[in-house]
Amino acid sequence: LLPVDIFLVTALIDYHGVTWVWINHWWHVGAMEWVRELFCPAGTANSKCMVPIMGGANFTSEEEWCQFFHNDTDCEDIREDAQAEAGALGVVFYTANLIWAILLILLLLMTMNVLQGIITPPIVQASKAANIPAWLTLPIAGCLSLGLGLIFSSPFTLTTPSDESIGSVNWLGTGYLVAGGTFTISALLGWFISVFSVKNRQDKRRKTIAVIIFISTMFLSIIVVGAIFITSLIFSVNVVSLPLSDDERGSIACDYDTAGSCTNCCHDCENKCPEWSKEDVVNVTRTALKQSAALAAIFLLYGISALRFGFALRTH
Repeated sequence: LLPVDIFLVTALIDYHGVTWVWINHWWHVGAMEWVRELFCPAGTANSKCMVPIMGGANFTSEEEWCQFFHNDTDCEDIREDAQAEAGALGVVFYTANLIWAILLILLLLMTMNVLQGIITPPIVQASKAANIPAWLTLPIAGCLSLGLGLIFSSPFTLTTPSDESIGSVNWLGTGYLVAGGTFTISALLGWFISVFSVKNRQDKRRKTIAVIIFISTMFLSIIVVGAIFITSLIFSVNVVSLPLSDDERGSIACDYDTAGSCTNCCHDCENKCPEWSKEDVVNVTRTALKQSAALAAIFLLYGISALRFGFALRTH
C-alpha cells in the first residue's frame, strides 16, 4: 500500500498543476454542473456561464455566441469569474488532501517499522519467498497497462521524433511492455523457487540456476525501468523548451481533449484546436511525464527490493 500512497500523493501535486486546464476545457460537461451551480450567478449555470472557449465551432468569439443565444455580451466575464473561484477552491482541496495523504504515509511507515521489529528475520525471509509473485503483481500490471496505453493512445506518437522533440520519447510504451515482460518472468521464477523442494544435489543445482536467471531478469527490469524514469524526468523538466509546431500542438490537444472543447480536429484541418494554447498542451504533457517518472521510480524500488532478495537466496 505504501508505494500506491506515494504515487497518489505525487498525482495530487501533478494534477494541481493542470487544475486550470481541467476547469477551463471541461467546464461545459455534465460532470462540472455542480461546480457551475456553486460558482456561477443564479440562473446562469446552464446558460451564460457555459459559453464555449472562443465561441465554439460555429462562432468566432464568446461575445458573438453570447449575443446570438442571450442577446447580451457578459457571458465571458461571468464564466471567467466563476472559473477563478473554482480554481481557488481546487487549490484548497488539493492542499488539504496532500497534507492528509502525507500523514497517512507517515502512519504506514511507523506501522511497517513496528512490524519489522516484532517479526523475526527468518519469518520475514520465508514470507518474501512465498509472496514474490504477489509482490511483483503491481509492477507487472502497471507496466503492461501503461505500455499498452502509451502505444495505442500516446500523444508522443503524434509528433515527429527527433533528439529535441516530444516525439523522441515515444519508445516509453515499448519500454514499459518490456519491463512488464521481465517482471512477469521474474514472478514466475520466484514462484518456482518458492515451491521447488531441494532433495538432492541435482535439485540444488536447478534451483541455483533459477535464482541466477531471477537475478538476471531483475537486473534487466531495473535497467529498463531506470531508463524510463530518467527519460521521463528529464523531458518533464525540459518539455517547455522543446520545439512544438502549431500542427503538432493542435494534434496533441485534439488527442488530450475528451470533453469536446476542441474544434477543427479532422486529419487535414488547418489550425487544429485553437482553444488549447501551447501552454495548456505543455502543462498536461509535463504532468503525464511526471507521473510516468513517479511510477517508474516505484517500480524501480520494487525491482531493487526483489533483486536484494535474489542475492539473499544466492548466498543460502
